Amino acid sequence: MSDVEKYEILVLGSGEAGKYLAWTMAKAGHRTVMVERKWLGGSCPNVACLPSKNLIYSAKVAALASNTAWPKCRWLTCSAPGRFPKRAGS
Repeated sequence: MSDVEKYEILVLGSGEAGKYLAWTMAKAGHRTVMVERKWLGGSCPNVACLPSKNLIYSAKVAALASNTAWPKCRWLTCSAPGRFPKRAGS
């Protein structure tokens, strides 16, 4: 049987707050362990903040490229029916 590890602090979740807490406690000399159920780094870099920002940025780049005077970029289209609500007047 393996040896049992002993820790002073258990951090649940590896999101921004969990990472900061674990880092701070470990730096202060406490034996610290972090447990993550699903996404290492929390939901922001995996499904929430960053993916949505990447989608928005990609849409802006596609819009700029499709409106350009360069004939080579006229083929670019973006299609996501039902994904984005239409603005009034568009």
